[in-house]
Amino acid sequence: MELFIPEIGTILKLEQDWQFTLYSEYRNNLHVALNLTRETQVVELPKGTLVKVDRIYVRKGSSQFSSITFSIPRVKSKADKLNYPNNVTLGGSKFWVKLHECNGLNFSLLEGNTETVNAVRELYTEIEIECNSDKNSPFRNSTNLLKLFNAYLGVGTDLNNIVTNDSLDTLLNKMLVRMEKANEKNIEAFRDKFKSFIRDFKLRSIFDENLIEDND
Repeated sequence: MELFIPEIGTILKLEQDWQFTLYSEYRNNLHVALNLTRETQVVELPKGTLVKVDRIYVRKGSSQFSSITFSIPRVKSKADKLNYPNNVTLGGSKFWVKLHECNGLNFSLLEGNTETVNAVRELYTEIEIECNSDKNSPFRNSTNLLKLFNAYLGVGTDLNNIVTNDSLDTLLNKMLVRMEKANEKNIEAFRDKFKSFIRDFKLRSIFDENLIEDND
């Protein structure tokens, strides 16, 4: 079993139909999209629906109130409308579910290009280690490194909930563009780090491809 705690904004794709108790409470408006009366009842979201984590409430001594609030994101592109038809009809809805009915939920993470996502997380870890271990690191001058890095990933995105179809080169170039617009004082240090990481990443990929061919 692997521990997974979703960040706010993480998008999950339901991998099976999900039944849960929808409570008659003012923050829940899923009743409307499902054409149901506003009363506490068991409802079902179909497999394939995308849901976004909006709030996690867990407090010591108040387990009866432990819950996760979800929203159902609207889909805009033609491709997404075809791939996620449930979000066309249910998009914009918001609801909360008690924690015990969330545990065991069968889902997959919507990340897009997982190779890029994993590489960006690895890149940040390298920068953080360098920042903490090297007194001469230029990144030591960047306060709140994680907050800074997340800001350049884009609005509403952070290391915990990245969703991108970009290649690593494209995503890092977009980050550099945002740094230029923000007049980031350490942009050259970031640029050099990004270049060296991309070079090592590509060399590693070539090595792995050759290793697979040799094994074949």
